[in-house]
Amino acid sequence: DMLDRLRIRTRLMMAFLAMALVTTLTGASGVLFTSLVGKESQTVAVDLAPLGDAAMEIKLTATAAHLLLEEIMAGDSTEDIKDVWDLLGESRWYATAILEGGSNDEGTFVPSQSAETRAKIQEVLVALDSLIAVSEQRYARLSSQEGVGTGADQQFDKLYEDLQESLTKLLPPLRNDLRPASMQAVENIGEARYRLANGHLFLEELLSGDDELTFDGVSSNFTMARQRIEAIDIPTLSDAIAKLSKDIQTLADTAKTRTDNTLTNTAANATADVEFDNSFTSFINLADAAEEIIHDDMDLGLVQMYRQIGFSQWTMGIITTIGIVLAILFTIWARRGIVRPITLLSG
Repeated sequence: DMLDRLRIRTRLMMAFLAMALVTTLTGASGVLFTSLVGKESQTVAVDLAPLGDAAMEIKLTATAAHLLLEEIMAGDSTEDIKDVWDLLGESRWYATAILEGGSNDEGTFVPSQSAETRAKIQEVLVALDSLIAVSEQRYARLSSQEGVGTGADQQFDKLYEDLQESLTKLLPPLRNDLRPASMQAVENIGEARYRLANGHLFLEELLSGDDELTFDGVSSNFTMARQRIEAIDIPTLSDAIAKLSKDIQTLADTAKTRTDNTLTNTAANATADVEFDNSFTSFINLADAAEEIIHDDMDLGLVQMYRQIGFSQWTMGIITTIGIVLAILFTIWARRGIVRPITLLSG
């Protein structure tokens, strides 16, 4: 009897230990798989998602800087070039945050662990340096070209005003003289003044970018003005006529200098614009590539997370099934190996 009771106690102990083991394995597996899924979720939500936002901000801030710079280059005096440099600096901050981490009002950024992402962001930073350099060059050209009242522009304006004033002063005494030569001189002076004004108008339209005009059209007006003045046949005005003729030629030469300078600047500006556009396009393409890599990492993280969830569900299902099977077997075994002997002992 004592031996049978001992065997029953051992069997009960083994049965409860077996069920305890199954329960422990089920709980431990649940904790383990929950931890693994949580880690994958943290990688996607805490590490990768903010990096995706940072990659997007690199492009957004640089594009905003581009737009602002174009408005300034177009002559918008209400915009401040400092805002352009601040936006480009912000773009650099986000690129650096992907490499080194950082925090701002947008959130906290964990350094990327992807070698491919880090290599691409390094290229983005190099492209950003190039973009900043060409932006500074473009703005420097604008600053150097501002202020029309300088150099050849100032000289031309003064020559034109002096010529018109000198021609106007010749008219009163000639109008009071009824001789044919004087009357013809009044007509010539009037035509010369008109040709000077017309040449000035054509020049300004040409310099403002009117493709339908050429300098020959400007020059021909100044030539006709000079010819009209030189055709005046009044001996007492010979010195004045000689000076006026010389000044009109100087005016034409100055107009040619202005045109050449403008064409040179226009060509240089066009080259600078092309260089800037190419630099910006290269920068955006690299930033797009970096953002795509980060999104690929996020997609991979999601796939791994869902895979881990699926694996956990299958594993927990298998362990649970094993537990149910063991419980059934334990019930059958307990009925035969424990309950029946106890019944016999009690009887």
